[in-house]
Amino acid sequence: MIYSTSSAAFETVGELLLSPDYSETVARSFVSLALVTASTQDGKLVHTREGTGFCLDERGYYLTALHYLAGADSIFLALGAGEIAFADMIAFDEQLDLALLKVQSKSKLQALRLASAPLQPGDLACGVGYPANRFAVTAAAYLVCYQGCFVEGVDPEQEGVECPALPSGLWFIGGRLSLEGFSGGPMLNEDGEVVAITEMGDGESFAVGTSALDIARFLLGKI
Repeated sequence: MIYSTSSAAFETVGELLLSPDYSETVARSFVSLALVTASTQDGKLVHTREGTGFCLDERGYYLTALHYLAGADSIFLALGAGEIAFADMIAFDEQLDLALLKVQSKSKLQALRLASAPLQPGDLACGVGYPANRFAVTAAAYLVCYQGCFVEGVDPEQEGVECPALPSGLWFIGGRLSLEGFSGGPMLNEDGEVVAITEMGDGESFAVGTSALDIARFLLGKI
């Protein structure tokens, strides 16, 4: 496939080169996203942390990363439909860094599908979410290339690169990536299916995600 600079109406992070069809697929996914805010009361002070979630089921189930929700007194979501909803944490997994949230919504929600086929080295994935430290809540996208799996939390190809919280995390390489705020957002293949969930990055060139297979195992019996 020949890739050309995307003309879709969304912000980009890094060097995003997408085919027109891939761009349209990514843009359609934004309605399934939610800006997730975790609030913690400390005396008279309120501390907030933000990340991204996405709808897994039209009944109000959203998936996100766990790490920025730790210790939260309350969690609320700004849904893609323009609604604000408080969320309950239904389940979580510290090792996979996943949290399943449930909201009561008056809007018609649109869920994303999990990919059934595993990624192959060299496959592209486009992560979507809400970058941190913006004045306006605007979804953005970044493009990465799948490299392989960590082994026991260590990337075998990169000496000294570890991610102990994700023993089976997937390793992606991109260009000039600043992923703060994308935690919990989906990584999509060209069919718009979720192949992984953004967990962490180095702020420069790589991202680590939890695979769709591990997500499916986590969700088993929960929704």
